[in-house]
Amino acid sequence: MKTYSTHLVVEAEHLDEGEHAGFLAQQAMAKNAHSAMREQLGLGLMEMKERHSLFLVMRTVGINYHSQLCLGEELDIEITMWISRPTCLAFYCTLRRDGKVTTKMGWEMALVNNSTKRPCTIPDWMREKVGTETPTKALQLTRFD
Repeated sequence: MKTYSTHLVVEAEHLDEGEHAGFLAQQAMAKNAHSAMREQLGLGLMEMKERHSLFLVMRTVGINYHSQLCLGEELDIEITMWISRPTCLAFYCTLRRDGKVTTKMGWEMALVNNSTKRPCTIPDWMREKVGTETPTKALQLTRFD
């Protein structure tokens, strides 16, 4: 299990017509943090594709919004990643403003072989990067208490 944290400020580019950072902007923030985490671990899109002939495909997504985000607000984003099934990685992400949760997201991605286009077992080299630990509290992708 690995955890990645980052900090950002809500910018004008994140705002929708209602002048708040809606669900699409918050998903984009989480996606950017997710990509940075994977790159940091050597699991970036291009590295996996070109070096290992693998890619990840979205399998399940769950999102729970607690409050809107507005221009200038500072956010902390934390993502935890772990191996959830023999062929899948799970991610759990929280966005916090002043320490309070604004959004919770969870998703699971299947590892796919680029040649066969079929799911494949997570290889040992990837297990070493991600770790074999699982969250102490079972994080459910469709339930956000």
